Amino acid sequence: MITSSLKTFHLIIAALIALVVVGTASAHGTDIVWQFDDGVVIIDAVFDSGEPMVNAQIVAYAPDNPSEPYFQGIADENGHIEFPIDPTVTGSWDISVRTAGHGEMLHVPVDSSATSLSGAGNQGRSPTQTILLAGVVIVVLGGVALYFMRGKRSDARS
Repeated sequence: MITSSLKTFHLIIAALIALVVVGTASAHGTDIVWQFDDGVVIIDAVFDSGEPMVNAQIVAYAPDNPSEPYFQGIADENGHIEFPIDPTVTGSWDISVRTAGHGEMLHVPVDSSATSLSGAGNQGRSPTQTILLAGVVIVVLGGVALYFMRGKRSDARS
């Protein structure tokens, strides 16, 4: 039979493993900032760890033709890219920034009076992702706790 101090030790180890998993999962968030200045979009993309999104694929869609790419390019080794867009095409320009399965969609609002704008994409995990991740951790820890709290089963066979 497992002693209660050994059960506690196992629960602590399981909690530490869960924290490592949560910490590793958060390294996949992105921190993407953009600027629109005189018809040029400037993007700087990094992971939330600060590592640049090297060679991130950039695809921009104009508001008047959202199904066909207006611009396609690749960010440099610093996660930086600049490209022109037509400032007379007003509306929300959708810009996809992706690398290795991570990234996000930016929405750059351009109107006839806009000459200089800036903004940021979703930084890190969304609130929904955070809630789901917390739920998974709770379920896993609960399952581990139940596993170690079960008593020694007696074999009913004779």
